[in-house]
Formats: sequence, C-alpha cells, structure tokens
Amino acid sequence: MDELRSGPPAPKRSPTGLQRLTRTLFGLRPVGAPLPPSGRWLSERVTADFDRYLEDLEADLAQAKRLVVLEVYIFSDDEVGRRIEEALRATARRGVRVLLAVDGIGSAVWLERRAGALAQHGVEVRVYHPPPWQVAGFSVSTRQRLAAAGRWFRYINRRNHRKVCVIDGRIAWVGSMNLTREHSAAQMGPHAWRDTVARVEGDGVRILVRAFIAAWRRSWRVVGQRLHPSLSLRSLHLPLPPDGLVRLNHGMRMRRLYYRDLLARITHARQRVWIANAYFVPQGSLIRALGAAAANGADVKVIVPAQSDVWFMSFVAATFTDALAQVGVRLYSYQPCMLHEKTLLIDDWVSVGSTNLNHRSLRHDLEADVVLTSAESLRTVERLLSEDIAASRDLTAVTHRPNWLVRAFGNLMLIGQRWI
Repeated sequence: MDELRSGPPAPKRSPTGLQRLTRTLFGLRPVGAPLPPSGRWLSERVTADFDRYLEDLEADLAQAKRLVVLEVYIFSDDEVGRRIEEALRATARRGVRVLLAVDGIGSAVWLERRAGALAQHGVEVRVYHPPPWQVAGFSVSTRQRLAAAGRWFRYINRRNHRKVCVIDGRIAWVGSMNLTREHSAAQMGPHAWRDTVARVEGDGVRILVRAFIAAWRRSWRVVGQRLHPSLSLRSLHLPLPPDGLVRLNHGMRMRRLYYRDLLARITHARQRVWIANAYFVPQGSLIRALGAAAANGADVKVIVPAQSDVWFMSFVAATFTDALAQVGVRLYSYQPCMLHEKTLLIDDWVSVGSTNLNHRSLRHDLEADVVLTSAESLRTVERLLSEDIAASRDLTAVTHRPNWLVRAFGNLMLIGQRWI
C-alpha cells in the first residue's frame, strides 16, 4: 500500500517469529487471485422480510419427505420459537426425521424451558457446547458433568453461530435470521431487526448437510430433561471440499482459505465493495484490502448498526472511522433499527450468511454463507444495500465524526477483541 502513503517510504522491517506464525495461521500473506467461479444454483431467492421467510420455511417443512436438519444460534421461547416448534412437530408426526441443533449459549433459555418437551414429540434435539451449569441443570452423571466442564473451558469461545435449514438434502435456507421475535415486523413493528436470508436449491446443499453432521456428532443429546454426550465429544473433522457456492469455516484450513479469498476479492474490486455487517471489528489485513479497492477506484462502503444489541458495538465501530477514512472507505451507521445482516456485494459477487467480520466469526464460531449467482439476486441485494445506505449516517464525514471520548472508550473495548 506504499502508493497510498505520503512522504518517503518507511524502512522495511523483517517480521518477528510471532508475526510469521500469525501470518501462517491466519492467511495474512499477500493475497493472490480470488477462487475461480464454480457452478450455479438451480434456483435461489433472497429476502429481507422475516415474516415471509417464516411462512415460506413452514411451507417447505410441510413438503418435506425424508429429512429436515435445522441449526440455529438463537431459538427463543416466544411466539416465533413456538410457531417453528409446532411446524417441526407436525413434520416429525408425518414420519420425517427432524434434527434440531442449537447453541448452548444462544438458546440457553429455550433449552431450559422447551427442549425436553420438543424432544418427546419426535424431534431429535442436540446442544452445541453446553456450559457446565446447563449440563448440571439436566441432572447428568458426575462424570459427564466433568467432561462437559473440561470441554467448556477448552472451547469457551467457540459457538455454533450458523442459521441453516436443509430440507431433503435439496433445499437450504441460509442467512443471519435467528428464530426469535426480534426479527419480526409483525411482532416488533418498526423496531424489527434488519436482516437477510437466502433460499437455494442445487448441488451445493450437500456441503451444508456434511457441515451439519460434523457439528451434530460433537453435540449433546437432549433426552427428556437430561443431556447426554454424543458418540464422541472429541474433535471430529469431516473433509469439506472447497465449494464456489457455499462458504464454511469448519477447520483452520477452511478459515484461512475463505478469508484469503475475501481479501483477494476486495483487493481486486474495480466497481464497488458494499458491506453490511452487524459486528464489524476488522483486522488490519481487511482494512488494507478495503483501502486497496478504494485506490483502484471502487466505491467502498461499510454499513454498521447505530443501535446494537451489544451495547458497546457502536463505540467499537467509531474507533475505525479515521483509519477507514484515510484509505478512502466510507463507514455508515444504520439509523432506523438494529442492523443484523451479514451481506457482501463485491462488484457483481454476492454473499449472504452468518459470518461477521470480527474475531469471533473468523477464528472461533461456526458460520455458513452462500454465494448467489442469479441476476435477480444481484438486483435484490443491490437494492437492499442501497436502501440501507440511504437510511444511514456517514460516520467518515467530518460533520459526523465520533468525538474523542467515544473513540477512546471503543479502543478500551478492543482490548477484549478476541471475544467480540
């Protein structure tokens, strides 16, 4: 990025051993070309209407014939959660096998109140990385409780953050919409979270099924009011070949591969890089890639929420305004409500899913995204992001820059950035 600097270039320093190790682990070497395109979906549709999503998901569940797999970070004990519970029970009553995987932290309240009853109605329920107190609440044996505690402290920062439903191995819903009333305009009115989900059909769905199986086998079974270990609580890796339509981070190799591909796509962008991301905590390599795209003449815009469910995120976002403005990137703060989406539009390349551009998603949590290939999806995402930008405040504009106190507090929060 020497061409972006003013004055004489600084003398180059050899990287330390720790820096070389970090670059090796997290793919921070100079980026090459993006991965070549691979395939197209048989059909695809993207929507920001959560209530329509629920209706369409229920319709797909009603048509299921063999197998439904659903994994979600937040399954709430509210109107939306109970509505999907009934749809899953009705599907299981028809003889369809229904597998539901939830996260031990994201769905903690639902697990305590509702999971056991749903499991008794033919739905197989498992919990990814339940905390020790949750295991104790289900009255398992002392040995199992100790095993859970040991695994909890080893993987305390790793959650299943995916929002994926696969029906009969051919239809998949992928996005960042949890099963909670917070997303529903019918329940929350103008305060409903802004979010995006995609429905796809095609060969790429099989990769999502394999990823689900890998997490399922490492999760705890819900039987009545008890939690039981699965066949193996050890790390289990199912080979997941790179796919041009589905982007996963199952294993360090996949994390490195797709993060480097993202950096390459941004760096080589010529037209635009539009990003809407709920928890934007970029690494230096991502800021440099965004700056390279801006230097190429691309229109680079990042949209973050002004109102976040994590109270300090607006302070954290403010810390990056100067760095982004200096390299020609505009940072927007979405005003109407909580913006929860994770959408990328790089030239004409579109990605929708659950991955945040922060340390948690890139290094710890399980995530799933899909690449959309149709002209209709491109137009829809372009329209949705344009509407987001129009409803946002430009934080990189001089008149809207956060004051020094806001940025100082945000920098203080960044001390714990590996947890954000």
